[in-house]
Amino acid sequence: SLRAVFNEAGITGEAYPFGKKKYVIKSPGKVKKALDKDILKKLFEGTPENEHQAKAKDFWFFSYFCNGMNIKDIIELKNKDVQGNRIVFIRAKTENSTSTSRPIQVVLNDFTSEVIREYGTHSKDEHDFVFPVLSNDLSPEEQYHEKKKFIRSLHDGFRRYVKSVGIKIRISTIYARHSFSTHLIRKGVSVVAVGEALGHTDIKTTMHYFAGFEDESKKGVAKKLLDFE
Repeated sequence: SLRAVFNEAGITGEAYPFGKKKYVIKSPGKVKKALDKDILKKLFEGTPENEHQAKAKDFWFFSYFCNGMNIKDIIELKNKDVQGNRIVFIRAKTENSTSTSRPIQVVLNDFTSEVIREYGTHSKDEHDFVFPVLSNDLSPEEQYHEKKKFIRSLHDGFRRYVKSVGIKIRISTIYARHSFSTHLIRKGVSVVAVGEALGHTDIKTTMHYFAGFEDESKKGVAKKLLDFE
């Protein structure tokens, strides 16, 4: 957070306290927030008990299928970002970064297209928001509170849904992003490709999201070592 303040202020040079031969922010310990394929399948195929849970489930899997898109970025999507069967956007977290921000491309599937049809505003104005959480006439402070309220509602609905299908893990929206990256890497997609889908510029960042290979895959590697053909 402190580094973000320095970046926002545009402080550079000797006055900038972070970087090589200065203060280096320590990497946090690796916390596994990826769900295995069996839990993902159970959550995707489960039936919510009410509309509140159904909406939370839909937005959680919208995040998962849209390259693990952060909920804040989903809220801030505008119609101009939806280009045919794709969403092209820049993460809110990096758009004001001193580093070069690059657009992330998401290919829509039947599920994500249906979520937009079901919950979208259907406005024709390219500057309007895709989902009716925010509006352009709200002040930044009002937008901040509306985002917080929407995210709290999603967390509450999804946790209730998770409990209703018999899963005893406390799952938040960030699990969708970690699960997206881990599932693809376990399926053989390169870390570089996954990092590009996430909008990462450093492969090390992508590896923080990866929860490791399952025991089944590890056993497969051991067997391949015995194959000398």
